[in-house]
This record gives sequence, C-alpha cells and structure tokens, in this order.
Amino acid sequence: MIEVKISELSYNGEIIKKIIFSSELQFNFRTVYQTLNGVPLLERVCLDSTRNEISTITILVGTDYKVVAFRKIIRDSDDDLIIFEDYKLVNNEFILIHRYINEPLNPSDIYSKRKCSAYDGKGKLHYILINSIEYDADGNERSEDTPLENFETIDDIEMQYLDEAVQKLLLK
Repeated sequence: MIEVKISELSYNGEIIKKIIFSSELQFNFRTVYQTLNGVPLLERVCLDSTRNEISTITILVGTDYKVVAFRKIIRDSDDDLIIFEDYKLVNNEFILIHRYINEPLNPSDIYSKRKCSAYDGKGKLHYILINSIEYDADGNERSEDTPLENFETIDDIEMQYLDEAVQKLLLK
C-alpha cells in the first residue's frame, strides 16, 4: 500500500505543496514540490532495485521534468551499501561531484566495524566516518555541523534548484 502525505510549507516566503509518497515499509520513494496550483517545481524519485545491486535517486525540475542530478547507489549481495556516487548536470553532461565508499575497517574481516569515506568529484578526500565519529582528511575529529568547502552532494543540488524555483515564483 502506498501512503501519500501532503503538506503546505512556507519556503523563502512562498507557500508551496510538498507531497511525499511512501511504501508500507515507510520508504519515501517520491517527493514532489509544486505550487499551490499544481505546477511542478522539483521532484525527487528513488528507484530501488529489487535485486539489491544498483538503485538511483533522481532530481527532476520544472514542468518538463529535466533531470539535473542523480545518485547511483551500489549495494552488495547482503543489501549493505558499498558505494554511492552523485552526479550533476553541467553543460549538458553529467559530472561526478561526490563519491561515498563504505568498507570494513579490517579488509580481512568483512563483518568488522565500517569506515565510510567521502570524496569530491576529483577524488579529494573530505571526511571519514568511523563509529559515528567524523574526521577530516587530516584525521582530526570534526563536527558534522561544520560546512565542507568545495564539497557538494545531490542534497545540495536539490536545495539549490528548489531555491531557484521558488525565487522565480516570487518574481512573478
């Protein structure tokens, strides 16, 4: 059964509708932002693979549903996250902006604690997450609230396009 939650929210001074479609397992597979008149602003669609291999999250904008960003999620046979990669549209070409790698701390013991490493699109390490503690590229503990410079994810792209769409509404 699909559950649909519709809410109105104030976003940068404009009232918009947010519609969330969830599965019976509470998995949000589609989120739609639109004007109160039903004009689409942005949509986030999650396609989960039934074979536990590759899933995607796609960001679509406008009435023509232009794909502006996507996340490729790769899982192992136990359905554990291994890698995800974020891409954004730049000059009609998708470029890698973020890679997140989840691996065992001890490679000879796949059930050991995990280490998650986050890289930008050029391969520069930005942070490592071990046992819920985040470290910067130099190994110093850092707060999750501290912004990372020159680091962008699909979530940043989503908010950027939603901001732009709402700004266009305000100009009308």
